[in-house]
Amino acid sequence: DDFTTPTFDDRHGIIKGGSWISAGNESRHASRYAFRRHFFQHAGLRYIVSEAPVLNPASTYETDALLSQYAEFHYGDEAFGVPNFPKALADIAISAQRRFGNGQFGRALDLGCATG
Repeated sequence: DDFTTPTFDDRHGIIKGGSWISAGNESRHASRYAFRRHFFQHAGLRYIVSEAPVLNPASTYETDALLSQYAEFHYGDEAFGVPNFPKALADIAISAQRRFGNGQFGRALDLGCATG
């Protein structure tokens, strides 16, 4: 599956071919990076002009219903026997750190960012 498929909508711009100021995968000639159009931090973009007609299919994935569901998953209590997802992941990480780690809790990676 192509992880950029959800970004083929009218809300994202796509950098194709990388950015000269970038590092990692985004600097590769074959890279493709989608970003919200109101973020201006990408410098040195390659501008591509094509004779082919541009088709922008509407694929809006941020509907009110989905945002409500994600807000409930991320910040709500247990519902229908399903625990709060980020809290459940945090509990698993804390348990693993206590069992296999060095006993120090200094940093954490926030998992699940569907709502931003």
